[in-house]
Amino acid sequence: MNEEEKEIFASFLLSGSEFALSVSFVHEVIHSPSSFTPMPLAPKYFLGLFNLRGLIIPVVDLKVILKLEGGEKSPEPKVAIVEYHGNYVGLLFDSTCEVFKSLVEERSDFQDQKAGSVVKGVFKKDLGRRLIQILNISELFSLQGIPKEDTSANALRERLKNSRGKKRQGISFNVGDAHFAFEINEIREILKLHEVHNTALSIDDCIGAIDLRGLTVPIIDFGSLLGYRKPDRELRATSGSRRIIVMKVGNEFIGLMVDSIESIISFYSDELISFPLLTTARREMFIGCISQNEETHILLLNCQKILSNEEILQITHGHAKLYNTADTGEEFNKKKNLIRQKFITFSIDQDYAINIGEVKEIIERSSDLVQAPNLPKHCSGLLNLRGTMIMIVDARQMYMNKKTEEGAENKILIFEREGFHFGLIVDAVHAIVTFTDSDKMKLPNAVCKNKFSNSTELVEAVHVKSADDKTKIVLILESKGIADKIQALAA
Repeated sequence: MNEEEKEIFASFLLSGSEFALSVSFVHEVIHSPSSFTPMPLAPKYFLGLFNLRGLIIPVVDLKVILKLEGGEKSPEPKVAIVEYHGNYVGLLFDSTCEVFKSLVEERSDFQDQKAGSVVKGVFKKDLGRRLIQILNISELFSLQGIPKEDTSANALRERLKNSRGKKRQGISFNVGDAHFAFEINEIREILKLHEVHNTALSIDDCIGAIDLRGLTVPIIDFGSLLGYRKPDRELRATSGSRRIIVMKVGNEFIGLMVDSIESIISFYSDELISFPLLTTARREMFIGCISQNEETHILLLNCQKILSNEEILQITHGHAKLYNTADTGEEFNKKKNLIRQKFITFSIDQDYAINIGEVKEIIERSSDLVQAPNLPKHCSGLLNLRGTMIMIVDARQMYMNKKTEEGAENKILIFEREGFHFGLIVDAVHAIVTFTDSDKMKLPNAVCKNKFSNSTELVEAVHVKSADDKTKIVLILESKGIADKIQALAA
């Protein structure tokens, strides 16, 4: 199956005819404003301008371009905000129709398409009884009066965006009332612990240590280190929403106890904002600020500057003999250097895990979804996530044929597979764990076929320790298999 077959389209109604746009171009769909700002000397198809949250959008009347009969005026017209090479245009439609996947056997592209034609082909659905015309986005943006890439401020922003380099990812968390983040590649593991042992050997902000598969890991109360509270050395200090972030600082493994884990965030280097520090203490620890909105600001931290060399020596010296084993120095170093993979654990009625590298982002469950007619049963709607249209899928509905009840712990895992963006609603996200390939167990074929309809998203499992030190089996999913299943059900 090629890229064209996998493309997702949204269709709209205009004067009784149906038109389709690739959702990769659709920024969002809104109710039409009651009026537009007119422009003198504009072409007839140009309705005017309107302000969309600070972005000036020109709106085009496709009825004039396509020479369609006026027909009855729609009671609730829609405007599809389309983005192409950093430029934005609004297309006026009578109503939305459905979201569907492009299938090669249904699609016919015009071979002798004339220059300037804004329709480049059709979808023949219902055995040819229903025709959906495919709009040509590049030709639409070539019309007179539409912003051009070489003169548009939006195009300049697009070129700047392309020069930004690779997008960075981090894990955000709370300590006190503040929001912080570490880059994902600096985090070795995130644990939920029942308790921290050996508090008798704790010093300063270090509240004890844990044995992590043969490694002695001192635990720092990060809230205490940042001056929010005194060190919490209660036996159950790590209970509730608190988590331990395990990192390698210098040559040593250190665990930081934080109040709660928030989500995965994405950002470009040029989005980091410098901010004034009112103290010189640990100032090198702060890299910059990531502003997600007017109310939420996340401070990005440098894990290598959390502790000084003297502090690391002081902390690790007190715990070096804590877990005395028969390992030689060489064997111990082998344990420290095992190649481990990071996985996010979450629940959909039961526990699952997926490689953290496959998850682009984790966001709160949103009710602000674009609804379109004839959406597949398992699809809750479309979400505009910073200019990208994401198909949101209810995991319970897809796998168990029962709708997920809204809850405070619901999250959406965002994925992208070969240009197809989708989000999976899950019951809750639990932790980040690491394990090697040797820890995985192959599942019997019968299990995969019965539960997941012979798809490829579930093939392995792993034993994971829970907060109360009990061992449980967690099933490992793969995003490619999930994407294949979503698209197969949408066909």
